[in-house]
Amino acid sequence: MKDLQFELLAGAMEHARVGLCVVDDAGRIVFLNHAFASKLEIKIDEVLGTGFLTLQRSLGRHDDFFKLFRTIDPETSIEFRVERQTGIHYLLLQSSNLIHRSGEVFRTVSLMDVSDYGVSRDKLHELRRQLDALNSAVVIVDAQTPDMPISYVNDHFEKLTGYSYKETVGRNCRFLQGTGTDQATVDRLRQSIKKRESCRVIIKNYRKDGSAFDNELYISPVFDAQGVLTHFIGMQREVASRSIAEGQ
Repeated sequence: MKDLQFELLAGAMEHARVGLCVVDDAGRIVFLNHAFASKLEIKIDEVLGTGFLTLQRSLGRHDDFFKLFRTIDPETSIEFRVERQTGIHYLLLQSSNLIHRSGEVFRTVSLMDVSDYGVSRDKLHELRRQLDALNSAVVIVDAQTPDMPISYVNDHFEKLTGYSYKETVGRNCRFLQGTGTDQATVDRLRQSIKKRESCRVIIKNYRKDGSAFDNELYISPVFDAQGVLTHFIGMQREVASRSIAEGQ
């Protein structure tokens, strides 16, 4: 039974779409599957038993490469940009330690091609870093999911509303509305979203502690390369009462 389980496991790893590689504590490659080898355009029989630096030649020079194989790091995640005949690809590699029952430490590395996700992980992190640096509260909602749930808020949103990231993501923005929110303004927002247009309003919203504030909100649609609406991004800031008369 153990032999059968081993064969099934080995077969599953070999045919998995996710690339898998294992390096021993001496830095030698002891296993890699077809998906890993094909993404790096290397031959399995030519790299097995060699040092992990063999893999670097297929990825090019990268300062973070060695972090993948540092056993002192419990987990590491980095991304490489590589050029292939099929175009530019973004490869996400994640590694962690695997301790054998003998006490020997191995380093396992998984590989995924994230090019088809539209925005690479590093680009997404850079976008979020820039959004966090803005002086305005930022909200991104998923326009392809029913009820358009929030998928991201920056630090300024948390400070403005009192709601944390975890308390916000997955909810529709209407949870900020209350008894004093003007329904005509809400309808104007709905029409702009329905028409996939930008819109600027000043709307009364409510913080987590129940206090009201006048929110200058600007929303804008985000389309992918095929023209499909994917998200709406909203910029928010608190304004003084006199700004309401000037803005509407």
